[in-house]
Amino acid sequence: MEIISIDQIIKQAGIKFGTKFTTAMVKKIPGTVLTKINQKVGFRFLTKFGEKGIINIAKLVPVVGGVIGGGFDLVETKVIVNRAYKMFIKGDLSVLNDKDNEQIIDIDVDMNNLSDSISSENHEE
Repeated sequence: MEIISIDQIIKQAGIKFGTKFTTAMVKKIPGTVLTKINQKVGFRFLTKFGEKGIINIAKLVPVVGGVIGGGFDLVETKVIVNRAYKMFIKGDLSVLNDKDNEQIIDIDVDMNNLSDSISSENHEE
């Protein structure tokens, strides 16, 4: 059994939502808009799924997931840094007793089924 924290579940959900949302937005970009941009530039600069050009917009979708994941990591790290600063620099050990809002939730997650369902959703698109 693998232990997963709630923040990791929220992070993965945020990444998945961001990726799906961005993919949907890319699909909604009219081809005429890209054609007009490419005509202004003079060559095939922007393209969508599967087309050849300098910038394939669909390939930028994972970047959105990276930014969302990085944002969650930033927030988590900031919490850790603040606690460490209070403990080690200021000598304030009261943060060790600061468990008023913390609860442990035990959830069993079968990672094999989870990864199978995620990969099957990705193949449907």
